[in-house]
Order: sequence, then structure tokens, then C-alpha cells
Amino acid sequence: AIVVFSAPNDCKGQLTVMDISGKTVQRMELGLIIAGMTYYQPLKVAKGMHIVMLQAGETSMQTKFVMP
Repeated sequence: AIVVFSAPNDCKGQLTVMDISGKTVQRMELGLIIAGMTYYQPLKVAKGMHIVMLQAGETSMQTKFVMP
């Protein structure tokens, strides 16, 4: 799986992948995210439903996805 993201402002970021029960499966410090750039972050996840949360500065975004 690959997470694609960008941010409107320069900021530090963190990406967290959780299973559907909320248990953290993977956590990555992304370092500095440059405004307007597109980033591609590969993930190693097992089959099943997952929740991905991106913390970029003061903004937090989350989405669900299913790994077949």
C-alpha cells in the first residue's frame, strides 16, 4: 500500500497505521513536510481493514482502507 499526501504549509509530520480495533500497527516520523509537494509513503500492512492517520503540524487527517 502507498499513502499519498501533501500539506498546505511547511510542517513536521507523523503517519500512524492502526488496525480496525485501534491498535497501532506502524508509526513513522515523516520529518519536515514541504508545502505543496506530493509525498508517497509505502506501508507494510497485513490483509484486512486499517485506519491511517496523518498528523501534519496542527492538522490531523484520517481514512480507512482495506488491504485485500
